[in-house]
Amino acid sequence: MCNALKQATRQYDRTLVSVSFLSTDDATNPNLNQLHQSFMYSQILKEILIEINYDVETAIKNLIAYVLHKNIEQLHAEQRNDYEMPRITVYRGQGLSKDGFEKMMKTKGELMSFNNFLSTSIDRDVAFTFADSIHYKKEKNFSMKFLPTIFRIFNINFQPTNSEHIDMDSVQTRLYPGAHIATGNPYDYFHHGIVIDPTTDDISIVHFWGHKKREAHVQTTTLSTFISGSSTRVASKNRQLYLVHYENDTFEKQQETCQRAKDMLIETPYNYKFHLLRLNCESFARFCRTKEWKSEQKNQM
Repeated sequence: MCNALKQATRQYDRTLVSVSFLSTDDATNPNLNQLHQSFMYSQILKEILIEINYDVETAIKNLIAYVLHKNIEQLHAEQRNDYEMPRITVYRGQGLSKDGFEKMMKTKGELMSFNNFLSTSIDRDVAFTFADSIHYKKEKNFSMKFLPTIFRIFNINFQPTNSEHIDMDSVQTRLYPGAHIATGNPYDYFHHGIVIDPTTDDISIVHFWGHKKREAHVQTTTLSTFISGSSTRVASKNRQLYLVHYENDTFEKQQETCQRAKDMLIETPYNYKFHLLRLNCESFARFCRTKEWKSEQKNQM
């Protein structure tokens, strides 16, 4: 079949070439360099049918695959007409380059196409796991730079539930040992920790943190470092401070929270490995407060 097609194509090859005729009056036409559109298609077809070396066995396999694909399409169409199929939402953790991310941001609400079959999951946590494992050496801080823009577009606010904004001038009178605090700005991630001693000038905080996620461990820092995100950025990066309230809170529960944070700091500071979904700064703080590893930020995602 391939050989016969080649022969027939050669016979009509000359008739497929587009010819354009121009008069002398067209010499000033600025679009003389634009060839007839059929020229491009005829050349592509010629290359496909004549100039590419065909493997007969591969061609037969491709033909069979094509026929099967058409049969599947027809079967799917028939079943779709006979049955009302429910919509299924699947998730995929996908890494993007900087250029790819910018293009995606410009096409919100449009279609995305992939030149490949993709593995997906109906479990959103599985997709998050794959997304968290993707790192770009040259653009490792790129996603963090644009995350607030994404959160703003989708109106995602990570301010903790039942939290109250605390003015920095009143922290020593409003905070207490065992208090669950969070710092962040609108449409950005919030960092969480437990207050140990609010009476000192610097106010000591125990939190699960590290300069890099893989280096995160239970440690103590000052409130100013906690808010800035690093001792080198104190006073240069300021975030809002919030106090998280709990229902049926008691002085005894606050003391237990403080003691639990101290025990983890002294006894098992490096026993915990950061995980975006299961073990992060918020789940650590909530564990100290309630003995449950929970994260509102993960659920909002």
